[in-house]
Amino acid sequence: MSYSVATIGKDSEGLMRKSRAKCECGSSAELQYKAKLGRFGIHKVTVFNVPVYSCNGCGNSFMNGSDAKKFAKRIEDAVKSNLIEINFD
Repeated sequence: MSYSVATIGKDSEGLMRKSRAKCECGSSAELQYKAKLGRFGIHKVTVFNVPVYSCNGCGNSFMNGSDAKKFAKRIEDAVKSNLIEINFD
């Protein structure tokens, strides 16, 4: 019998995310929480605690699909509220 193991982490909303993902280059990417700069039109917003997968092989960083959508929405909402810094959650 074989088992598969998935390591997951929780964010502040209690949402589960895999702690590792596979990068396009084939290497393992580790979940980290970073500050990222987002843009909406000519406006820039710094977003803190963004869940980002960082590749150990090529150095690429990426978000999963639902987090990327949430990031875009949070940027748009921040610009409409005249904010330049926000938290992801």
